[in-house]
Amino acid sequence: MACTLATAYDGTTACPPPSPGIDEAQVWFGNRADLTFTGPTANVYSDLTGDLYRWKVHNKGVNYTDTFSENETSGAGSWAPSFNFRLLGFDGATSNAVEKLRGVDIVVIFKAKNGKYIVAGSQGGLRLKTNETGSEADTLGETVSVGGDEEPGKHRQLLDTDAATTLALLVSLEA
Repeated sequence: MACTLATAYDGTTACPPPSPGIDEAQVWFGNRADLTFTGPTANVYSDLTGDLYRWKVHNKGVNYTDTFSENETSGAGSWAPSFNFRLLGFDGATSNAVEKLRGVDIVVIFKAKNGKYIVAGSQGGLRLKTNETGSEADTLGETVSVGGDEEPGKHRQLLDTDAATTLALLVSLEA
């Protein structure tokens, strides 16, 4: 049976499970104040302008979560996205790069291994939450977490026609 996805979600599909993980070579950060998105339509942005900075993160420890919490009193709720990664550099340049994340609302765009480009922080911004520097083999470099507590909606996807055009767009915005 061919793999097709319906607009409604009934919990069944002929598609194989998506590949888990993040493509560690395709991660971009941008200052939320400097980025402009077109859309979204059905939670998908179709275009983007502004400056992006590609970060090459280590393939171990890179992950993304997006957790919803409801306010019991008001019934309102918000999302708390978190992007966690590791930089293998153990030097001043690596420390300086992480230090520049402090106090800035950022957006993270990454390619999931299922081929989708995910946008996190476009609505409320992500901030540096934790940073730990380690010298042991399992912790060498900088372990970093950026996240948000009050994102009003779930993460979005970026798709400019197709995956190749979306990648070309992201590369063209690299500062």
